[in-house]
Amino acid sequence: MSITAISTALGGMQAASERLEQAAGRIVRAGASIEPTSATTPASTPNAAATANQPVARLSSPASLNSDDLVGGIVDAKLAEISYKANLNVVKVANEMLGALLDITS
Repeated sequence: MSITAISTALGGMQAASERLEQAAGRIVRAGASIEPTSATTPASTPNAAATANQPVARLSSPASLNSDDLVGGIVDAKLAEISYKANLNVVKVANEMLGALLDITS
């Protein structure tokens, strides 16, 4: 029985991870755009040579933000976090039950 619970919880953790990935994409699409940098990175910045002229995400102006997608994405990300943690707790409890069962039978 605990093996089935672990398997189900692992599936739930995978689903939560996928939901988080979708939520992150939704948040990005809500207000960021990728633009190449035109200025060089200051030498005082760590890894300046590695980051010069690389694309960076720039937040759009507040008027052009899609707040429904942004808020919905944040809510989905939080729900994915809660779901992942709940499934992780199921794995922990099932593992403890399996350990106790093995202790009883040995």
